[in-house]
Amino acid sequence: EINIEIVAGREASVSFDMQSFASLLHGDRVSVRRSAHQVRFLHPRGWSYYATLRRKLHWNAGVN
Repeated sequence: EINIEIVAGREASVSFDMQSFASLLHGDRVSVRRSAHQVRFLHPRGWSYYATLRRKLHWNAGVN
């Protein structure tokens, strides 16, 4: 289990799988724990999580 508590700083917000969005206030906590259920993700052959990140975040992009 992971617990995150808002203790200081500016505005904070949280999004849960892009389905819901909530603003957090000083003293709020977010707890994340492992589910008892398992899920299997299917990806096409040759799919790479890191290649997707590189493409979307423009990592290793040349400077023009």
